Amino acid sequence: MAAASIYDSRNPGMAALAAAALRLLAAVAVVVPALLAGPAAAGAPPFSCGPSSPSHALPFCNAKLPAAQRAADLVSRMTPAEKVSQLGDISPGVPRLGVPGYKWWNEALHGVAISGKGIHLDQGAVRSATSFPQVLLTAAAFNDNL
Repeated sequence: MAAASIYDSRNPGMAALAAAALRLLAAVAVVVPALLAGPAAAGAPPFSCGPSSPSHALPFCNAKLPAAQRAADLVSRMTPAEKVSQLGDISPGVPRLGVPGYKWWNEALHGVAISGKGIHLDQGAVRSATSFPQVLLTAAAFNDNL
């Protein structure tokens, strides 16, 4: 005699439990991918050279060109005000070229003490962070030994 299946009418409690589990599994199979895809697509940062970018077909988006040529093309398309806006750690971006804004906050050379929710060294025994020379300023010294 064969063993009774859990779906057998002789075991109605298990049949109802199996049906509920199957409905739950079907709901999870539909809902989870939608939840994972929604925030990923909505929260994904804009990509300067993505297919929907206004600059997609411009030379600075052509990965086959040398980096120096691409950089020169991008900079040549920027206004003086747009160039200046890129000099800080917070930039509004250049929307007309598809360049997204950014917030670098700290470069960790001397700004670690003021890094928002991170480490704060303004109270207690340690009141500041070590300050290293800025890489750009070291290069501007024209001293090969630095």
